[in-house]
Amino acid sequence: MLRADVLDAIDFRLKHARRNYNQPFGGVQVLMIGDLFQLPPIVRDHEWDVLRNYYQTIWFFDAQALQPKRFRIY
Repeated sequence: MLRADVLDAIDFRLKHARRNYNQPFGGVQVLMIGDLFQLPPIVRDHEWDVLRNYYQTIWFFDAQALQPKRFRIY
């Protein structure tokens, strides 16, 4: 149930901690394991009112950090 904004926050923190703003997640190898048929992320109406300006959906795969598509997916 990872929300898109939380994944973007992780991306931001790793970039800042590693001082590497040119690579997704600051160049750290990220392993994502999970069930894509999971329950939807929990978003309150007032949160979605703000987030809808940045995301098409709240699901993690719409996170801005994943948009560059510079990942190897196995």
